[in-house]
Amino acid sequence: MSNKIEVLYKYRLVDDNSVDALSKGVLWYSKPAGLNDPHDVAPRWKKELTDTEVLEDFVLKRGNSDNAEAKAAGEAIAKFVAKLRSKGWNDSRVLRKVDATFMPQDGKPQRELLQDTLYYNETVFANMGVLSLSEDPKHAVMWGSYSNSHRGFCLGFEYHETNVLGQYANPIRYLDKMPKPSVKLFSHDAGEEAIDHIALTKSKAWEYEQEWRVLKSGGNKLFPYPGKLVEVILGMHISDEDETRVRNAIRESGYSPNYYKLKSLEDDYGYELVPQS
Repeated sequence: MSNKIEVLYKYRLVDDNSVDALSKGVLWYSKPAGLNDPHDVAPRWKKELTDTEVLEDFVLKRGNSDNAEAKAAGEAIAKFVAKLRSKGWNDSRVLRKVDATFMPQDGKPQRELLQDTLYYNETVFANMGVLSLSEDPKHAVMWGSYSNSHRGFCLGFEYHETNVLGQYANPIRYLDKMPKPSVKLFSHDAGEEAIDHIALTKSKAWEYEQEWRVLKSGGNKLFPYPGKLVEVILGMHISDEDETRVRNAIRESGYSPNYYKLKSLEDDYGYELVPQS
């Protein structure tokens, strides 16, 4: 986590929804299906599971407990599987023995139980709420893509250890290759590491966005600002009418941020932020 982060930014266009959200001090957390990268927040586990993977999950599931009695039972099951393997049984034969032994109490073979768990976790991720922000308020592509070709605006939220951003925002890791997590990671032990692999990694093609992310358990909903609104940057091509709409809505929300106007540098491709009254 960067120690230099003081403000994180959200690029917006001017429309009825964004103006209404401004007046209420809320932001939209999108479900993954609404994100612009089809690889984003998409579980990547294998659909065809090997006998070995099913067995490993079976042992993990039985032993993954803080309860001493359940943990002891899990250790006994691990020894049971190890003993069968030591006899020279291959994993397919071991799995058949496991199913014959445990299906009366489990109701299903282990492969189906694992697939049910994976489906459940896939559903959890599909319904997750994602708020994307950026470190950079002056990126040309971002202004073009997310703020209607400089006709929109950009909101700057204070990053502080006491607010939602400081406690829950995480930077995206940009990778050359998509992570290939194991079934173990996403079956019965799907915690922070699983979230990191699925929801906090993207292709290096998106690295220019310098994205940070806040995640919620439910998406396609409006939530209060994750931090104090401290800056509003107006696009260089925003109309007078839209600027008035933005300012009036923010005033209605009760926030009093500093205003800036994006301006092209004369001798470079970059931009500067010009303070506004």
